[in-house]
Amino acid sequence: LLGMDGSMLKMLYTVHASESQIRNWSLSMHTIINFLMNNSDMLESMMGSDEISSLSTAQAIINGSVNGTSYTADQISGLMGMSREQARQLYLLYTSRHSDTSGWKLSVKGFIDFIMDDVLSDSEYADKIDADTSDMLSSARMMVNAVISGEAYTAEEMGTLLSGLTEDLESSMVELMYLYAESSENADPQWTMTLETLFNYMINDVLKDSRFESVIDADMRQKLLETQDTLDEGKQQLVTENYSRLIITSTYPEDSEETTAFFADLEQFTNDKLDGDYYMVGNSAMNYEMQKTFDNEQLFITLLTALSIFLIVAFTFKSLSIPLILVLLVQCGVYITITITGALNGSIYYLALLIVECILMGSTVDYGILLTNYYCEARRTANVKDALKMAYEGSIHTIMSSGLILILVTAVVGGLFENPTVTSIVKTISMGALCATLLILFVLPGVLAACDKIVTKKKNRV
Repeated sequence: LLGMDGSMLKMLYTVHASESQIRNWSLSMHTIINFLMNNSDMLESMMGSDEISSLSTAQAIINGSVNGTSYTADQISGLMGMSREQARQLYLLYTSRHSDTSGWKLSVKGFIDFIMDDVLSDSEYADKIDADTSDMLSSARMMVNAVISGEAYTAEEMGTLLSGLTEDLESSMVELMYLYAESSENADPQWTMTLETLFNYMINDVLKDSRFESVIDADMRQKLLETQDTLDEGKQQLVTENYSRLIITSTYPEDSEETTAFFADLEQFTNDKLDGDYYMVGNSAMNYEMQKTFDNEQLFITLLTALSIFLIVAFTFKSLSIPLILVLLVQCGVYITITITGALNGSIYYLALLIVECILMGSTVDYGILLTNYYCEARRTANVKDALKMAYEGSIHTIMSSGLILILVTAVVGGLFENPTVTSIVKTISMGALCATLLILFVLPGVLAACDKIVTKKKNRV
C-alpha cells in the first residue's frame, strides 16, 4: 500500500509501540556492529559508502578482539588503515622492547595498547604517528575495550564511541540503527495499528523526526502526504458528526436464501449490540427489506389504486357495475403483464412493479372509459350489436393513437437506456399498455355485451 520496505514498517511499529522506552535501550558494541553489517542492504539507503567502510573496519577490529586473532604486520596495516612500512616498524619496535619473537604476530588489542602506552608516550617515536592515525587508534582502543568488557551502551553512548570512526556518523543515525535492531529482534508480530493511526503517526511524528530523514526521501514524503489527503477525504464520506458508515463485504450472492439468512442474523446482531438508529443500504439490503414488506405494500398499492379509479369512474357514470368491470379488466392487464415479464426475464424490479401498476391503472382505464361511454350513448338508439359497432367507430382512433404512443415510446426508451431500473420500468409499461389496449379492444366489448342489462339502465336502451 505504501511502497515501503517491510523492515521499515516493522521499525515504525516498534517505535510507535515503545516510544517511551527507546532512550533506555542498550546494546553491546559487538552486537550492534555485527547486526548492522549483517544488514548492509538496509545501510546502503541510510548511509554513505565512507560510513559503511568505517563500520566494516570496526567490525573486523571487534571480531578480531573477541576471537583473540593475531595478525602479521601486513595484515594489521590493512586492518588499521596504515602503511605497511609503518606497521612493520612498529612490529620491530615491539619486538625490540619485549624481546619476544611471538610478537611477530599481535592481537589488535596488544598492537593498539603498545602504540598508545609505549609509542605515543615516547617523544622519540611519537612524532612518527600523525594526528589522524592517533585519533583512529584511540577510537579503536575504546571500541576494543568496550567489546572485551561486554558492557551495553545506549544509542547516545554508542554514538560517542563510534564518532571516532567517521565524523559523518551522527547520533540520530546511531539511534535509528538501534531502532532497526530492536524491531528485527524484539518486534511483536501481534502488534496492530489501524491505517488511520499509522498515517497520523507517520505524518505527525515520523516526518518531523530527524532520525528518519535519511530513509524517507522527498518522493516518499510527497506520497505519504497525498495518501493522507485521500484518507481524510474518504473518512469524511464515512464518518460525520451524526453518522458513521460501516461497509460490510461478503461472499454471498446479491440475492439468495443464504443472503437472506445472513441479513436476518445481521439485523438481530445490530438490534442487540447497537444503540440508536441505524440503516442498511445496498442491493442485498434492499432485497431483504423488500422480502419483508413486499406483500403488504403490493396489496396496499393495488387496493388504493383500484379504489381511487373505482370512485372516479363511479361518479362519472353514476354506476357501480361499470367501474367494477373496468377496474377488473385493467387489473387483469397488470397481472398478465407481470406474468409475461417474469416468464421472459425471470425477475422484475420491485420499483418497476409498483410504478407500472399505478401508471397502467391510471392511463389505460381512460381507453375503457371512452369505449364504454360511446357504447352507453349508442344503446339509447341502437341494439347491442350496432352499439358496439358505433362504439368502435367513435373510440378506435383515439384508443389506437394514444395507445400506440404509450406502447412505442416506452419501448424505444427502454431500448436506449443502459440503467437497468429505468429500462425495466419503461419496458414493463410498454408491455402493460399493449396488454391493456388489447383487452379493451377485444375483451371489453364482449363483457359490455354480456353485461348489457347491468351496464345500461333500462330507460337508456332500446
